[in-house]
Amino acid sequence: MHLKRVNTPALKNKFLEANVRIQKDLSNYIQPLDASIDHLFVPPSKPQQKHDICACWVLLDDHDEPIGRIAGFVMQKYTPLQTPFKVGGFGFFESINDCQASTLLFDTLILWLKEQKVEAVDGPMNFGSHDSWMGLLIKGYDTPPVYGMNFNPPYYVNLFEQYGFKEYYRLLWYYQHDLKNHVLPPKHLLRYQKFEENKDYEIAHLKNLSKKNLDEHITALVEIHKNSFSIYGEARAITKKDIEDIIYPIVSLLDKKLVWFAYHKNVPIGFFINIPDLNQYFKDFNGKLGIWQRLQLIWKKYQNKNTKAVGILFGVDPKYQRLGIHNFMIHKFSVMILQDKKFPYNQIEMGYINDWNIRIKNIYRSLPCTNVHEHGFYRYIFDDRYPFEKHLIVQ
Repeated sequence: MHLKRVNTPALKNKFLEANVRIQKDLSNYIQPLDASIDHLFVPPSKPQQKHDICACWVLLDDHDEPIGRIAGFVMQKYTPLQTPFKVGGFGFFESINDCQASTLLFDTLILWLKEQKVEAVDGPMNFGSHDSWMGLLIKGYDTPPVYGMNFNPPYYVNLFEQYGFKEYYRLLWYYQHDLKNHVLPPKHLLRYQKFEENKDYEIAHLKNLSKKNLDEHITALVEIHKNSFSIYGEARAITKKDIEDIIYPIVSLLDKKLVWFAYHKNVPIGFFINIPDLNQYFKDFNGKLGIWQRLQLIWKKYQNKNTKAVGILFGVDPKYQRLGIHNFMIHKFSVMILQDKKFPYNQIEMGYINDWNIRIKNIYRSLPCTNVHEHGFYRYIFDDRYPFEKHLIVQ
């Protein structure tokens, strides 16, 4: 076996192929779109990321067939809570079930990160925004992934832990089925009635998906998100460009009835953003999104057979969090589901939450939902001067 740095179109194709060759026989595997990882191979376009760097490697066997891959990152804005040393990242890991192969991948990654003056590494993660491709699947192999969710064979956990990676925290995904018949806790109804009677507050889904309307709400969303994440002390708040990069490429697939905002005196104070599960559209595309696939997308959307929604963003301005605005939004969404006979979605997988975020975890646990997927987020520290500690719990 031999390892090569990805620096040609041919090696990029080998990098993409590694995922398919290793996972194609898993019963619930869905091939990600090739375009979803194009950002690994071009310099960052956002001004705040101009100093971020990425390197990719592909592991080949004696016949030049891909048997593994890995990407390493150095991101200036990645500053985990209570971490007094510089941390790099890695992601898009694939490997055959062979410790020699995975060790070669990890050794190469860490040598490169040390050259960048990095003292530890976290992952798996995405390069740039952390809304997708996060963590190592630990629970939920029997359920298909939603779009942007990492999927992998169970033996990856052993490859990580044998090398010395330790679980830093866990990402939890919650799932609700039979949305037309679910029953919310009584406190949701009480808070819903309280806010419904107060005309200063309003919950509504987007009226239209025009660029002007989207732009106004994206600006508000970024401000709320920044205020929400500032209380955690980590540089994780998203930018307007991050949201535009998520929303605009799929704007034709959005459903305005899945995008909700809370307002106080007409000023946005919270959001609850869902999209149709794109994997229900993409699962037969073999990673491609050319003209033929786009025509199929139009037809599939017209048929209205996508029954699963995916939560991607949820937040409430800290000044309003203790008032129960999240209960108001969730209950209003549920009322719409019950009243709208043409609403096609009967299941939702809510975006991941970090197990250290107790407040959000308690919100999810108050709902009639089930924890179906879990991903481990790992850390490996190069310098023995720094002891490993799990992520700080945030109440």
